[in-house]
Amino acid sequence: MINHEEHHRKKLDRANTFVDAVLAIVITLLVLDLRVPVLKEANSTAELMEKLTHLLPHLYAFLLCFVIVLNFWNSNHIFFAMVVKYYDGMTLNLGLQLITFCLLPFAASLIGEYPNNTGAFLIFGGLYLYGSIMAYLSMKSFWRNKVFSSNVDLKLIEEKIMKYLWLSPVMALLLMCSAFINTTLTLVLFAAIEVLQFVMTRQLKLMKEEEE
Repeated sequence: MINHEEHHRKKLDRANTFVDAVLAIVITLLVLDLRVPVLKEANSTAELMEKLTHLLPHLYAFLLCFVIVLNFWNSNHIFFAMVVKYYDGMTLNLGLQLITFCLLPFAASLIGEYPNNTGAFLIFGGLYLYGSIMAYLSMKSFWRNKVFSSNVDLKLIEEKIMKYLWLSPVMALLLMCSAFINTTLTLVLFAAIEVLQFVMTRQLKLMKEEEE
């Protein structure tokens, strides 16, 4: 007979596996946007270099989205290693967050195709804004439902994680506003958001190591 703890662990493992599967598909779809250019002269290196130059915006969009997926995947694995309780709303919270990642290939294609179009970056920024808000609300839900292991310092999570989460939506709004000024500036701000995400992931990792 499965005990209470094992029942929760199996539910958590299934949720974690589902997230992994979705992210794997997202990355596959992202790389499909990097298409081999068609050359008029198959042996022309100059033409190939010129066509590859035109492909650079697609490459930048891919790299940015890849980093987003990688950061979420890393933080998600650390998170699941810290929790011991599953509740029905957890699946909904994760699903609402994954909407952002499912739409990333489309948003990346827009930026790659129209790298100087403000609208493309507004859509991309709006998608990230939604994801940031959902991440904050999800963490609040996890906090209320007391899903963390008893060995985890909840005060440390509140001080070093929760305070960063509300900054991500603010940064996303700045990103969207900067698109009206310069799209290159938008890319820089976007990179800054990912640095913030890396800091949060690092804090989670340190707390997990303390728990062990």
